[in-house]
Formats: sequence, C-alpha cells, structure tokens
Amino acid sequence: EFTTMLPFESGPAEWRRPGYVLTTARDRIDPAAVLAAMRGEAYWVQNLPLWRFRRAIAGSLAFIVLAEGGDIAGFGRVISDGATFAYIRDVFVVAAHRKRGLGRWIATCMVAHPDLAPVTNWTLATFDAHPLYAPLGFEVAPPGKFMQRWVADEVANASAFADGEDA
Repeated sequence: EFTTMLPFESGPAEWRRPGYVLTTARDRIDPAAVLAAMRGEAYWVQNLPLWRFRRAIAGSLAFIVLAEGGDIAGFGRVISDGATFAYIRDVFVVAAHRKRGLGRWIATCMVAHPDLAPVTNWTLATFDAHPLYAPLGFEVAPPGKFMQRWVADEVANASAFADGEDA
C-alpha cells in the first residue's frame, strides 16, 4: 500500500520556506491529484495510468511541495535502496509556481534527506534541466555508460493485471 514506508525510511521529513512546505509525509500525497497536475504539462506522464503511478510512488521516497492552502506546487521522487544508489525521477513544478526556485529546492532536499545520506551513487535523466542539477554536483554521464530496457505497455500491463492491479 502507498502509506507503507520504505525499509530505510525513518519517518516523514519536512522543509519550509515562505508560502510553501515540502514534505515526504505519505499521507499528504494524493497520487491522483499529483498525476492530474502533471498531466497537463509533463510530457513523460501523458499516457501513464494511475495504477502505475500509485505503484511508482509506493516504491519511492516521494517529495511533495504544497502551497499555502494545500494546493500542489511541485513533486518529485527518489528511487533508492537507501545505501548505495538513488535515482531522481519525476521532478515537476506546477506552472503557476515556477520561477521561484522550487525545482532546485526539491532536488536540494532530495540529496540532503537524512535517510539518503549513505547513498554514494546518484543519477537522473533529463532533456533540458541540466542547469538545475549541475550546482548539486550532477554531471553528464560519459557516452555509452548507461543502458536501458523498455518493455511494451501491453506486456507490462498484462503482468500487473495478473497481480490484481486496477486499470
């Protein structure tokens, strides 16, 4: 279930700045609302089903930025074993809250999170946000260093539905 913490999580973390709170408290994250906010603007979630997004959040350390009043202002998640590897994924800031440093704030809090302090290998993928991550020590990986494997949705969906996931 979505509310279960990862084995290395010690509990929710929270950071504040004027007008915003950034938290990893799972009970403050509504996957359907986050996905709806991202769908209008983030190319990588356009065809992502809610069941898959829920499962992705459940297996991640998720970070949500809430504006005063509780509106979603930003989101991101870290996929990690809590010891050796962390992958930053889905960093997103709602258009009405951009140009306020929230994307950098999310990334900064991710790499500063105390439960991720042991991690020595951080990675991420981006087409256009290199300037956001470079000040945090990220560099472009050497060509040919990383590989990936894509599985057709119909194959992945068949496996998930066999496990009882909802469409």
